Amino acid sequence: MDVEELKRIFDELLTRERLKFKNEVGRLKSRIAVLTSKLARQTRTTHELENSNRKLNSIVSPQQMKKLMKGKPRWTTEDIVKALTVRSISLKAYETAALVWKYPLPSVSTLRRFAKNFTCAPGVLSSVVEILKQHSRTLDPLSRLTVLMFDEMGLDGRVAYDPTLDSIASRSKVQVS
Repeated sequence: MDVEELKRIFDELLTRERLKFKNEVGRLKSRIAVLTSKLARQTRTTHELENSNRKLNSIVSPQQMKKLMKGKPRWTTEDIVKALTVRSISLKAYETAALVWKYPLPSVSTLRRFAKNFTCAPGVLSSVVEILKQHSRTLDPLSRLTVLMFDEMGLDGRVAYDPTLDSIASRSKVQVS
């Protein structure tokens, strides 16, 4: 083989390799374009999900979010008080929101259990204060003005047992606000 023959073979090999590399570069550029497009779609979707999540978090509590995701949250007093507010409108309205519209609310039995443990012992009623606090958040500043009035109410003079407080009450008058 002479030098010219070797040069021709070398040029053919080089041309074939260049063509392979050119094809490979074209294939990789095409793959990069597809992946870039996919990444852009996923980035948009991620931003949309984050935006939706922010909006949803401003509407529902973390426990309501858990109910939406998993189904068994541990309801906070605040969640139960809010649910009791809806339930106080009517049972039908509450069941429509929870069962038909699938709004994450504690079950009616959870509300009953909470209400069963609601005590009206003498002194400051912290549960009532919490309910008033929740309710006041929905009011305009003028409606938030509150007046506490204390009065006495005559009761039957007999002794009565209160099972929720496990105590005996024997007052002929009680102070109410």
